[in-house]
Amino acid sequence: MPELNPLDYWHDFWSRPEPRRFEQCSPHVLLQRFIAEPSHRGGLDLEGVFMPFCGQSVDVDYLLDQGLTVVGNDLCQRPLVEILDRLERGVEGTKVASRDLVRFQSSGLTLIQGDFFHLVPDDIASCNLCYDRAGSVVLPPDVRRAFASHLAALQEPGDRYLVLSNEYDEADVPPGSNFPLPFSLPDLRSLYAAHYEIEALPLQLE
Repeated sequence: MPELNPLDYWHDFWSRPEPRRFEQCSPHVLLQRFIAEPSHRGGLDLEGVFMPFCGQSVDVDYLLDQGLTVVGNDLCQRPLVEILDRLERGVEGTKVASRDLVRFQSSGLTLIQGDFFHLVPDDIASCNLCYDRAGSVVLPPDVRRAFASHLAALQEPGDRYLVLSNEYDEADVPPGSNFPLPFSLPDLRSLYAAHYEIEALPLQLE
């Protein structure tokens, strides 16, 4: 089974007091545009959204406010607890010992702490959209391919996968900057064409 970055690395990452690279103050504008325009969804009637590598993203709050069921997954427990604290939901985790997972559930929200590759289809059965806010782009290339295959196995036929990617010339980026990793449309096609029909949506940051 592919391995994500060591758990100790992510515990350290989430324990740092300084602002984190992926921290948000508001829901991602491209997600909001996607939700607001039905034509972007190809007629899909949204029921629930699965967010792998969700961290403590405020996109969770936004999706819940739209009346959608949300299932989030992260390797570490701390960012999931931050979400629950922010939403003022005092929820105790339930261990799924056979798969080394911890599940937190509360009124339309399920947060699962543990390895993405330990998830099974029933874990995200309430979701017909996977929303990847550039989380998978930080994976090593071999793990990216395993992620694509496992995600396709988790989803039902007709489910959708929305991934936000980044394209830019790495030569233009100052050394040591915190730009997200570049992930182009050809990169996406090479990973996902065997599992999904790929469509580049007219959604771009201005």
